[in-house]
Amino acid sequence: MLSRIRWAVAALVATGLLSTAAIAIGQAAAVVEGTVANRTPDGGEVSGLRVLLHQEGAGQGSFPESLTDKEGRFRFQRIELDPSLAYGVSVVYQGAVYGATVQMSEGSPSPTVIDVYEAVDTQESLVLESASVLFAWADKSTRMISVLELVQLANDSDHTFVSGATPMELLRFGLPEGAETLRVETTLPDSRFVQVDVGFALLSNVSPGRYEITYSYTFPYSGGEAGFTRTLRNRLDHLRVLAPAEVMTLSGAGMDGPETVDVGGRPYQLLQTFDRSEGDVISLRLTGLPQPSWRDGVARSFEGVRLEYTAPVGLAVLMVVLVAYSLWMRVGKRRSG
Repeated sequence: MLSRIRWAVAALVATGLLSTAAIAIGQAAAVVEGTVANRTPDGGEVSGLRVLLHQEGAGQGSFPESLTDKEGRFRFQRIELDPSLAYGVSVVYQGAVYGATVQMSEGSPSPTVIDVYEAVDTQESLVLESASVLFAWADKSTRMISVLELVQLANDSDHTFVSGATPMELLRFGLPEGAETLRVETTLPDSRFVQVDVGFALLSNVSPGRYEITYSYTFPYSGGEAGFTRTLRNRLDHLRVLAPAEVMTLSGAGMDGPETVDVGGRPYQLLQTFDRSEGDVISLRLTGLPQPSWRDGVARSFEGVRLEYTAPVGLAVLMVVLVAYSLWMRVGKRRSG
């Protein structure tokens, strides 16, 4: 009977069903301590903040908590930690959640520092360091264009942008009229998205640092051409726009190019623009789009392709992803045709 109980406890721990307060068999009590540090110059006090100790990746549960003293220090005593699992500490400061990983070692973990920042509700410090738009494919049977976008967002200030309650107070991104099948992935922590007007917004706070936002969608075209207009809501350092040369012709007012670049043995048209301000309008034109034949009209068959991808890092990896995505869309189209 005792053996069965031990196996049951081990199974619960392995699946994260036991809270971090659960007793690990044979484990000695440890001390988890650290400091909450305000990294904004002349920032507010960090005393009296509620710090939570939790198992990383675990769902909601009852976790130990500690209040910071006037120096921002916190301490958890007699905590049973399993060294094979990952733990973290988190705190809420001025509406934003901050966290840090507990560095496990023999005995008690090393002291942990949680960096926090003063909050602002304006996006002046948020910059799109780079943005890439790939018009990956045009499906003539449905007259839908598949698009993949990658944004590298930077906050180089010493404040955290905390989103508000209205759409205008959120981190927003535009979409073409009639956009469908939107999928969004981001490295911003604890982020969700909602569709607003003709675009979407991220329900996320943006602490100092760099983050990636990747999203895909489809939008309709007619008559062999389509317009694409984007009003910038943040300053933009560098924009790249790519499209497969054999599928469509790409043009854009006030942009460099188009030039032809080879990506994985395929010719792509490339447009670029630099140093654009908030409120600037990016206007593109896609022409020469494929038109459906009478056979397509009679035997129309189209199945939505699930758009999944991993956010790339750097231009080299981006190019690999663009090619793989485009080829995937072509294969999916042929299989569904």
